[in-house]
Amino acid sequence: MPLKKLQPIGLLLAVLAVFVLGYELAVPGSLSIDEVTYSLSARSLAVGHGIEVWNGYEETPVAALAPAWLKPIGGRLVSQYPDFFLFFALPAYRALGFRGLMMVNVAAYVVVCALIWSLAARRFGSRVAVMAVLLFAFASFAWEYAVAAWPHMVSVVFVLGPLVLVDRLLDLPATRYRMALAAAAGLVAGFGVGVRLDVAFALAALFAALLLQRPARWLEGLALLAGSLPPLVGLALLNRAKFGLTTPFTYGPSYGIAVGIGPYLPLVAACGVVGALIWLSTRPSISRRLKPVWVGAAVAASLVAALIVPSTRESITDAARGFGELLVDLRLRPIDRIDPASSRGPDGSVLYFASLKKSFLQSCPWLLLAALPVVGVRRDRGAVDRFVLWLAIPAAFIVPYSVFSWDGGLCLNQRYFLPGLPVMAILGALGIEGLTARAGLKAFWPWLVAALGLGAAVSASAVLPFDAGDQSFLLLTAPLAVAAALGLVLALPALRVRSAPKATAVLAVVLSGVAIGGAAYSCLLYDLPRTLWLRGIYASSGEVVRATVGGDALLISEPAEALAAAITPSSRYRLANPGRDEYRTFRPLVHFYLSRGRPVLLSVHPVQLERLIAAGLFDGFVLHRIPSPAGLLLRVEEGGPAADSPIAGDEG
Repeated sequence: MPLKKLQPIGLLLAVLAVFVLGYELAVPGSLSIDEVTYSLSARSLAVGHGIEVWNGYEETPVAALAPAWLKPIGGRLVSQYPDFFLFFALPAYRALGFRGLMMVNVAAYVVVCALIWSLAARRFGSRVAVMAVLLFAFASFAWEYAVAAWPHMVSVVFVLGPLVLVDRLLDLPATRYRMALAAAAGLVAGFGVGVRLDVAFALAALFAALLLQRPARWLEGLALLAGSLPPLVGLALLNRAKFGLTTPFTYGPSYGIAVGIGPYLPLVAACGVVGALIWLSTRPSISRRLKPVWVGAAVAASLVAALIVPSTRESITDAARGFGELLVDLRLRPIDRIDPASSRGPDGSVLYFASLKKSFLQSCPWLLLAALPVVGVRRDRGAVDRFVLWLAIPAAFIVPYSVFSWDGGLCLNQRYFLPGLPVMAILGALGIEGLTARAGLKAFWPWLVAALGLGAAVSASAVLPFDAGDQSFLLLTAPLAVAAALGLVLALPALRVRSAPKATAVLAVVLSGVAIGGAAYSCLLYDLPRTLWLRGIYASSGEVVRATVGGDALLISEPAEALAAAITPSSRYRLANPGRDEYRTFRPLVHFYLSRGRPVLLSVHPVQLERLIAAGLFDGFVLHRIPSPAGLLLRVEEGGPAADSPIAGDEG
């Protein structure tokens, strides 16, 4: 059979393999309170409650029955998150339950890989496209979010899709076709805002990138914004029904920083000023008269002036530290900046569920390769304009989250930067292509080095003791050392250091392979197994709950993830987090449901249980232990007078 006829068959088999593997790895346990929110919301949507989230709050309106990111508004619960993802995922959820939400992300992962191929192959050929897909699939943390329930991978589709459309329109000669593609890109991005609000960053970035083209694409930019209006208006009306706020850019009232675009407004203003200056300086009539020395002096003077003012100096230093933490080394984070779910290692490392969290560069030390093609085309105006468009996407996510130092909470990598990974993978693949050509090597060499390095790391970690210090060195320090060495080798020509060009390129290829292998180890053999392990514990606890009390009960836990896996589309489990009101309504809540014949289960840390017993919260109750892989699980029942310990023993 001819090779061309085999290619579609091979592609189909690869897609099927991704879905089969995705189904096997989609462990139906909630990793975070975000996923608990989506689980509760999906169940309510599936049984006909619409955008109102049923969790028993209508039966007894106490704060404990508004766990995760649910908000009580007007006597009902609503999710702070936009609901478009759940609308898209509803058929899958009805068919597969919580795992259905994950399978939608698996499908999105396949679409993202196809879009990466489309964007790269059209510009740089199939070899670069293959390497870009390989970097994204095997040398990044993308796969972790393909088998997750929160809609990160789905949002990447709604970011990368508009980029592909805008990239295509730049080649079209007819204005009407360009505007049609721009409107289509805006429509897709607008729906994306209804999946995750931060897709709005990509929409703004594409608009800015169109204006920075030479000549500026004003009509196409306006068409992009116009195309986004229908879904944004729909989202605004949905938010009005949920929160009473007629805007698409909100998480609802009274949630600190999670209220929409408010915290970003100063940054938006600053970006607008900087963008306007860049736009002016890149217009041909102005740029011909500008001298680099003048521009550098103006930037330096502005920076000095800003540093003199205390308020702006503090903002600049905080932003610089945020970039250092999230992009370079998360150990730079001040020791006092820690959320309740995390802890600090002896070297300052950030730990979630006893696992190391990493910066962008620590997860993917090959990222520096993306700079090579950008630097190499600085005198090609058309290529520069194209890269301005592409780089606008990763910048749109890296800049705001770094400025505010928002690292995404309970995860082992920088999940907020996921939408920028496809572009970085394409540019990284293009950098590898240039290096191998300069070194006179075949394109497979860096991948061979990566495979050998990955095998060595796996063998070493299997044979040698692998304590916390070893993990920190291998996953935090070593990637930065490799990235620094790679950056130094790549910078040798610019530093005018005398070196043998071919030997330098060969060394860069070897270091690139080591960086790729390190990323594969960190993302696929460390992050992914550990998150699946935690999901598995919660999924097992959900099975125990379903086997113990059927489908109608009150489930009390702190955090809410501990028992959330019990929820199915047809269940009537109510999740309660008594920590929301510091256990003030704990006893009335338990009495309310026990008096109505509903079983009550409690998942709590043993130390916390001792405190609650000492505080008298279980006086008049009897507790029965239920064997559970998720820790201490208890059935609460009405009992006799207070005793030294209300724990009666194991159930069954």
